[in-house]
Amino acid sequence: MVMTATKTNGKWNTIVNAQSKLNNKPIYLQYMKLGKGAPSIYISTKLTLADFVPISIPGLTDIEVDNIGMYPDNVQLFGKIKEMPVEFALFKRGTGNKTHVGLSIDKLDISKMIPGASSTPLKDVEFINPAMIWVPKGAGETGVDVNTMPYAVSRPLDLQGGGTKKDLKEGLNLFSKVKLSGGVADMLKKVGINKDEFPLNGKLDPAVFKKGGGAQIKNAILDGLDLKMNLPNLSVPGLPSIITIKHGHFAIKGKNTGGTREIDVGVSGELIAKLGSKEVDFTFDIEAAKAAGSKADLTITADSEKKVTIPFFKRSEE
Repeated sequence: MVMTATKTNGKWNTIVNAQSKLNNKPIYLQYMKLGKGAPSIYISTKLTLADFVPISIPGLTDIEVDNIGMYPDNVQLFGKIKEMPVEFALFKRGTGNKTHVGLSIDKLDISKMIPGASSTPLKDVEFINPAMIWVPKGAGETGVDVNTMPYAVSRPLDLQGGGTKKDLKEGLNLFSKVKLSGGVADMLKKVGINKDEFPLNGKLDPAVFKKGGGAQIKNAILDGLDLKMNLPNLSVPGLPSIITIKHGHFAIKGKNTGGTREIDVGVSGELIAKLGSKEVDFTFDIEAAKAAGSKADLTITADSEKKVTIPFFKRSEE
């Protein structure tokens, strides 16, 4: 162990370089205290998240990190997930002051995390300044100020836009700005949306961090896929006058049809249809369908659980 103490401008700066152990693993660390500031510790030895947190998140806590900074209110770690550089932050907050895991990925290649994404409309969705936050059971919160979280996650959340308040749900949350192109952008233009960048959020299954691509992992990822972004008012040219669209959002969801998993990308929301003298609320989905050699058309599928009696026929007097 080597200690260096230097007095600068009337303040003592202390640095200690040493070898130690963490969970019986040898580590090299540097302890640093500058003036009256809070002390920090830096570790440059390969470890896993499981070495720092008393939790087990399959796939996530097994990730290897090689640079670690330990501060009074959080721990920052640097490593890779499926060949993508990642910065982690371990921090406590919320009910029970439980450990949360935050991640920021400069360049998120979604096809490396969601099986089959490269052959779906997801290939036309670029994720910009993405951040993920894993929230333990019972620690969900609403309206969380992003500036109360560590810099590793607060910075990308600020850059995304979409407000400084975020809802943190139990499990793995994804927040990102997305840029749309190709068929996805064309579909939105057909419902009157000409913008191509929006803030997006939703849930993923932690299985996205697991190595390999077996059926069990793929099914878990697609079953837990639920991402949304709010859209401005929709305007569909030539829409029948009996239909009024209330609001809509762009959605990326996993779909299970008879045991076969798919990725469903489209617009969904609520509309009102005037049937006779009754106004009926529906939920709807819009998909872009394109047949060979033809232009893309829109298909609107709507469902309602309300019962409506419409007097189409009136018995004539005899």
